[in-house]
Amino acid sequence: MPDDNEASWSPPPPPAYSSAPPTLPIPQFAREVFNVSAPAELPMDGFNYGNRIRVVVQPLLTDEGGFAVNLKDEDDNILLHFNPRLTEEAVVFNTYDEDGWQYEERPTFPFPFQALRVYTIDFTSTGRNTVVIYLNGQFLHEFRERQLPFDDASSVEIKGDVRIHSIHMA
Repeated sequence: MPDDNEASWSPPPPPAYSSAPPTLPIPQFAREVFNVSAPAELPMDGFNYGNRIRVVVQPLLTDEGGFAVNLKDEDDNILLHFNPRLTEEAVVFNTYDEDGWQYEERPTFPFPFQALRVYTIDFTSTGRNTVVIYLNGQFLHEFRERQLPFDDASSVEIKGDVRIHSIHMA
């Protein structure tokens, strides 16, 4: 039960253009790994309609104060960069290609992460050039594909100040 002094977080509603359901159905994961050391990178064969990646992580207390989940292609371009920054109390989304970082998306929802708490983060491909992100089963954000297609994803990388409890892929 939360303390009276503790701010309660509730997820933002899906944007008007989103077709994302407010909660996720129960998945059947084809691949699961547990207690992985950060940084970790697991191969995958594209990120197409209905594919899902679930990471269960625990942000750590450090001066850096952040972690990232990246969908990467074979050329190490980052198709989707999900970066909760505890020291800034911001979640940053971006894309990285041969020309460098693109523009950052910093949604204006209340910052939902705290160090040493365990979080389940789901990334689900909609098949319409977007990935929908859920935090603890609740809609968080919808990230639109930029120049690099999500179909080209060849790995998922988790790095930074984080303990990785598990990674699940469907």
